[in-house]
Amino acid sequence: MKTTKVTRADGEHDPGSMTTITAVIIMVIGVLAVALMGFGAAGYRQEYVQDVADLAAISAATQLQLTNDPVSACQVAHSIAPDVHILCEVEEPDVRITATLPPMIKWITTPLTAQAVAGPADP
Repeated sequence: MKTTKVTRADGEHDPGSMTTITAVIIMVIGVLAVALMGFGAAGYRQEYVQDVADLAAISAATQLQLTNDPVSACQVAHSIAPDVHILCEVEEPDVRITATLPPMIKWITTPLTAQAVAGPADP
């Protein structure tokens, strides 16, 4: 078996082990950075889904109070965010909203879900 020695520009022998270790460390740091960004994005999207559920519930409850029409109230809820699947249930005088958004990252298979309930304040 023939081996080849690597020589640096200054003439010193370089076995290359530190180069390999450094490359592996940089790759590990890169993978961890991408994973952290993915989890950060998932957290942001979860907050977004909760905000959509809250806004849809308040809007639908307001519409229900103004028109006393459950269909109209749910139509208002569905118009809030077209990219989010909205399940609207009217239990007069309250409106219950379940908002669902599919995950953005392929290896996270559970959809992001949030619930909100809104109705008139008790006097």
